[in-house]
Amino acid sequence: MKFRPVFALGLAAMLGASNVFADCGCKTASVVASASACGGCAGSVVASAAASACGSQVTYVEKTVMVPTQVTEKRMVTKTVNKIETREEEVTVVKMVPRTETKEEKYTVVKMVPKTETKTEEYTVHVCKPEVKTKEVTVRTPVTKQVEYTYEVKVPKQVVESVPYTVCKTVYDDVQKTVTVNVCKPETKEVEYTVMVPQYYDEVVKQTVRVPHTETKTGTRKVCKMVPVTTVKQVTKDCGSYQTVVEEVPCAPACAPAASACGCAPVASPCGCAAPAAPATRTVCKKVWVPNVVTQDVTVTTMQPTYSEETYTYNVTVCHDEVREVTVKKCKMVPEVRKKTVTHMVMVPETRTITVKQPRQVQETLTRQVTKTVCETEVRKGTKNVCEYVDEKKTVEYTVNTMVPEVRTRTFNVTTCEKVTEEKTRTYNVTVCDRVEEKQKRTVNVCVPTTVQEEVEVTVCKMVPTTVTVAAASASGCAAPAAGCGCAAPAAKPACGCN
Repeated sequence: MKFRPVFALGLAAMLGASNVFADCGCKTASVVASASACGGCAGSVVASAAASACGSQVTYVEKTVMVPTQVTEKRMVTKTVNKIETREEEVTVVKMVPRTETKEEKYTVVKMVPKTETKTEEYTVHVCKPEVKTKEVTVRTPVTKQVEYTYEVKVPKQVVESVPYTVCKTVYDDVQKTVTVNVCKPETKEVEYTVMVPQYYDEVVKQTVRVPHTETKTGTRKVCKMVPVTTVKQVTKDCGSYQTVVEEVPCAPACAPAASACGCAPVASPCGCAAPAAPATRTVCKKVWVPNVVTQDVTVTTMQPTYSEETYTYNVTVCHDEVREVTVKKCKMVPEVRKKTVTHMVMVPETRTITVKQPRQVQETLTRQVTKTVCETEVRKGTKNVCEYVDEKKTVEYTVNTMVPEVRTRTFNVTTCEKVTEEKTRTYNVTVCDRVEEKQKRTVNVCVPTTVQEEVEVTVCKMVPTTVTVAAASASGCAAPAAGCGCAAPAAKPACGCN
């Protein structure tokens, strides 16, 4: 790469020597070459080569040029490295030490004390008093009549017909078949299993028991007794009876074929009813109620309540707290490994030949007698009872019970409970933890930074001297190349008199 500028200058000189122009008998050549040996200078090299008359030539000179080159060299570098050191340090450790303290506290107990009071109150009682009243009632009396009517009836008749039908008949054929059957065979083996067995132990437990005590108390109560009281009441009753009465009733005109019992005349003309005759009368016998109201005195005995006070004794059960020691049986389950012989069934495949009935269907036509029921319509006559209601008025007596308020007085006992407050003191133990400081030594690993010198390979750019061949000035008057960059200066006019 370093011989490229020299080669370019030599090539330029050779090309310039070949181009000769004749003017006034001298052959000259001008070569302008743009080249730079240092990579930055722009100049023109004019080489004047004369022919046989001038006789000029190019000369080359060796020069030393500084060329940058990358070189790898070793240098010492300062580096910081962490080293682990083991050191001892003193640490304060806090421990909680338990201790038991006895404390006293006051608490309040509330008891309910029963108290009996006697109270008197007035209350209202509604007493029932009967009252007899009379009212007129309309009664509907049923009267039954027979009426003729026509109705249609469906009368069933049976008809026998022959009907053909097809039946599928099943025929069975014997077929030999090989079948694999799983035969169940017993197999016995010993198995271990764990059973939780109960283990009982005695433990003494303190229990608070409510012990009952019987106390006798005296009280007063009201006793109700029923006493018979005889009173006289006036009762009104109807002692009447039914009597037969004969009355004459006018007969209503009617159209009848013959003389009736009421005295109607028979029909005269064949075309219908004749003109009505004069109204006739008939004698009717009927029963009439004849009232006979009688008032009587009746003796009535009633039971009336009578209240009296009496003293009685009753027992009250009061429970007191009592602490007792009771031995309680407790149970805990302990695992225990046991062995047992288990027989289980194992299925073993076995090949067998069996005869199987294989069904097939065969069709067969048969005839059967079918009885059909046909309904025919038939008109019939019948008689039915028709019920009609006739209104009739009656007088009815009824008793009305009237509730009359009555004020009474009664005395009763009321038990109330009063609150009684009582202060008590109890002692209990409390566990308190105290802080105790203690100094201990422990080993700790610490990272300590350390400076170390280390040899490292470094790539450095250095200027290296290099020898280069460069074109120099000729004897024919051409200017010497510019110093430093190798650029040629323009040549002066030749001394041989060429233009």
